[in-house]
Amino acid sequence: MSVQFTLAKCPDLDDPCFHNSGAQDVLALMGYTVDDGMCGMEEAEQFVGRALLASALLESASADQVGWPGSWEGRTFHAGRTPGYLADRLSQLVELGLRAKKEQSKVSWG
Repeated sequence: MSVQFTLAKCPDLDDPCFHNSGAQDVLALMGYTVDDGMCGMEEAEQFVGRALLASALLESASADQVGWPGSWEGRTFHAGRTPGYLADRLSQLVELGLRAKKEQSKVSWG
């Protein structure tokens, strides 16, 4: 499963697409509640602000710089995370939000 982040007005196939656990972590860092599912919509300026704030907090206190290896639990593989994954994904969302602001569109995900 995956979560696509895109402009509400004009989706683009090159917009960021995250695996579920990555999207859940990024949305939580940005202050969104993900209990009701990972679908939502936000004004571009607020979305960019949340992504920038999450990036700033991530730099000061995070294991994101180290990453972690994947692991097996029985026949289920839990994917690891490369160092800097969350920082990279947040920068992609900042770019998307700035594009949405320029296009006068909201950012949506789901």
